[in-house]
Parts: sequence; structure tokens; C-alpha cells
Amino acid sequence: MEEGRIGLFGMVVMGFFWVCGGMYGNEELLGTAPPLLVLSALVVVPLCHSLPVSMMIAECGTAWPADGGLPVFVQRAFGDTVGAYNTFFTWLNCLVDAAIYPVMAASYTKELLGHYDIRAVDERLVCVTIVGCMTAMQLRGLDWMVRFSTLLLLLSLGPTVLFALLGAPHLSSAPLLASSGPCNPTLLLSFVFWLDSGFYSLADIAGEVDNPGRVLPLACAILQPLNMLVNLLPLAVALCLDSDASHYAASTGYFSALAVRVGGWWLGKLFFCASMVSNLGNYSSQVVSAEKLCSFFIESQLTALAAPDAPPCAELLPRAPCCALYRRLPSTRTGRYLSTHSEEAGQHPWIILFNAGCILLLILLFPLDMLIELVALIMTINMSLFLLAFVQVLLAPPIRCLCPSL
Repeated sequence: MEEGRIGLFGMVVMGFFWVCGGMYGNEELLGTAPPLLVLSALVVVPLCHSLPVSMMIAECGTAWPADGGLPVFVQRAFGDTVGAYNTFFTWLNCLVDAAIYPVMAASYTKELLGHYDIRAVDERLVCVTIVGCMTAMQLRGLDWMVRFSTLLLLLSLGPTVLFALLGAPHLSSAPLLASSGPCNPTLLLSFVFWLDSGFYSLADIAGEVDNPGRVLPLACAILQPLNMLVNLLPLAVALCLDSDASHYAASTGYFSALAVRVGGWWLGKLFFCASMVSNLGNYSSQVVSAEKLCSFFIESQLTALAAPDAPPCAELLPRAPCCALYRRLPSTRTGRYLSTHSEEAGQHPWIILFNAGCILLLILLFPLDMLIELVALIMTINMSLFLLAFVQVLLAPPIRCLCPSL
């Protein structure tokens, strides 16, 4: 039996950039409503939304530990046709989401170099450089990506922790309990739901996880409070330093200015650099999801074309002694070639290069605002399908497994 290569530590590191990534870029959230409503939303929404979602993801990822995540569960519940559409749009959503982060990192780079009077910076060239370097890292292997994500986690989380610790003496109840002021509830809820949407991606690499029945629930149990803590404590410190919502709405990098006020110019520079590093971590996590989805789409569609009338379990290979744990086997020569992955890369190199090319096209062809709007639209559809699929699987009668025993 083949064992996965990602343990609990690697899953937490990869998952951090799916579910959180840090407080960077969340200035707009503090401008959507008074402090009491913002902080309440950051507590209520995770408890009512991301906590149940993480439990469902852990359960489904344990039952069906195949690379692909949500589309695997949707295809299991509704069949190949609905599953194919969901896989394609989930893959597209990951590509578009991944394309956002190099653009944001390039924007931070340009602004940072502008402080040193270096104005001749082509943001598209920076984006191409980022995508090229990250693709080269992926070709080295998933183990390299986990190590690199660990470094990015430390670099991005460190300034946030310093900001929270140095700003803790400024914490006061009066600014945090303020409930009067302009409020945009639609934007507030949309922003908070987007912050917690990363829990849907935790099963995307379930096929690479060693002992998913243990690792996935524990990773969710660690990431859930970590996500709430990283979002709540630093934002509470920021509100105590400056509760004027208009300041946050006017400047995307206003947290850096508050960091200067708390720790000095060095913390402000660290905050600025960490913002760019966090975008690299978010990109690496999203592009790994896109590659797993692309591979699953190719495997499942070519298998369905080769054996359209085969019963579901006859096409599946158990991954553990329990036959409920399975993944699809490609049934065509092309499917076997494209789905075959080397032990080093964790994915076929052509799939890695194809996804990198698609991301570059999205970066070069579409503005940032359009990419963000497209992600929000596709994500809503995919999440709804997953929730329906989870209910469908729970209500469905048990299916006798036709797989041969190990």
C-alpha cells in the first residue's frame, strides 16, 4: 500500500495559506462596519460556517482520500456529468485565484521599490518572474514546496506576531465595543466569508496525505483556532491604535503605517515585505490545488470515455484495506500518460507547465478587479454544489463495493 508523503506538519503549513495567509491586505474589512460588528463577524462566521465545513472536509477527505477535493465528493454524489462540470469550474476558480496573487505581489514590489526612487518597474515582468520561479520550485517536487511554504509561513507570520505582541499594551475595550458608524453589511459578510473560504481546499491533496484519517481532522483542529487568532488579535490591536474606518478604506498598506507606530520603521518594512511573501504562499497553495484538479479532471473524463457503463466501484482502486478509500484509475493510454507523476514532482511536469501557462495568460489578459469578481462568482457555485453533495452522500443508501479485496 502506497503511503502519502505529507504529514501533519506539512498539511498545516500548506493549509495555512489556504485558510488564512495573515492579516495583510485586510484593511478594507475594517472599513466596512464599526469595530464591534467586524469583530463579531470574525467570531460568528468561522463558528457557524468554516468550523462545520472543516469537519465535513475532514470526513469526506478521510472517506475518499483522492487528489482533487470538492470535485471528488461532488462526482461521488451526482455522477460523472455534474462532477465534470464542477471539476472544470473548480479548476478554473483555482487558476483565477492563483493569478491574483502574483499581481498583488508585483504591486507591493513596485511600491516598495518606489520608496527607493526606483520607478522603472514593469509589473508584468515581475509577475512572469514570480510564476517562473514558483513553477521551477514545483518541478523540484512537492516536498520542496512544503519546505518553501514553511519558510514563507515563518516570514509572513513573524511580523504579524510581533505587531500583536508590541501592540498588546494598547488594547482597550472602548474602541473595540464601538457600534456606531457607517456599515456595509453585504461587503462585511462577503469579506469575512471569503477569508474563511479556504477550508474548502483542505482535501485537494488528500491523496498525498499519510494517514488522512488522523492528519486531516488534526490539521482542521489546528487551523481553525489559528485562523481566528491571526484574524482577530492583530485586527483588534489595529483598531485600538486607530479606530477611524476611513483611514483603512483609503490605503491598502495602512497596516504598515500602524506597524511603524508600534515598533518603528523596521517593523513597517518587515510588514511590507511580509505582505509580498504572503501572496507567494497563497499562490503556491492555489496552484497546487489547480494541478491536482487538472489531473483529476483528465483521469476521470478519460476513464468515463473508456468505460462509460462501468459501475462506480469497478473503476476505483482501494487505497487502504477499507474499500471505501479509493481513487480513480485512468483506463486509456493517454490518461495513464498524463496522470502518471514522478516521485519527485508529485505531478506530471506537463500538467505543472500547462497550469503555469494558463495563469500567465490570465495575468496578462485580465485586470485584477475582473479576476476577483470571477473568483467570487465561481466559488459560490462550487461551495453550494459541495454542500448538496455532502447531504446527498449522507442520505444515500450504502453501496456494495465491487472492488477486489487487497
